[in-house]
Amino acid sequence: RGDIKDANTLMRKCFNIEYLDFSGAMALQNDVLIIAIIKGSPNLRHLEINHNDIGDEVTEALTHTCHKLEHLDLDGCDFVSEPSICNVIRSCPKLQHLNLSCCNTTSTTIKEIARSCLNLKFLGLDG
Repeated sequence: RGDIKDANTLMRKCFNIEYLDFSGAMALQNDVLIIAIIKGSPNLRHLEINHNDIGDEVTEALTHTCHKLEHLDLDGCDFVSEPSICNVIRSCPKLQHLNLSCCNTTSTTIKEIARSCLNLKFLGLDG
């Protein structure tokens, strides 16, 4: 099987991964690692990335790759901009669980959720 030398090699070995939980993994302050993981996970359905210092580059990777996403938790990811959040909402029509607590949201975000998230069963907007 060989050694896993970097994130890209890891993701080639985990192409069919559906569930990732990076909750509070402060080591993810470097967006490059999480972007590589997301880009290698087109079958991802559940992503917990709450309480991390991620930026718009991470959510942009989601918009291009994770169209099967049903569960997304961005609670406390306050470095992600509202336009980037709206792009994710538009790109992930299968979302059933969306937690945007303590994120940069306004009425524009709510309108986008109402337009795009027709399967939504849970919406977190605390804070």
